[in-house]
Amino acid sequence: MQVTDLVRYNHVVRGLYLDAMAKLPWAAVVEPKGLSFDSMRNVFLHLTFVEDRWINYIIPDRLSQ
Repeated sequence: MQVTDLVRYNHVVRGLYLDAMAKLPWAAVVEPKGLSFDSMRNVFLHLTFVEDRWINYIIPDRLSQ
C-alpha cells in the first residue's frame, strides 16, 4: 500500500466520521464513552492531528522541525 493511498483512505473515513457526528446532538458528541480519546469529538480531533502530522511532517520528512 502506498502512503498516499493510506492518507486518502483516512481522509475519506474522517469525513464520514464528521458527517455521522453532525447528525447527533452536541451532548452525545462530547459525552465520555470510554473510548481511547474519551469522546467522539476527541477521537475525531486525534485523527485530524494525525493526518496533519503525516501530511505536513512525516511525508515531507520534516519530523525534526
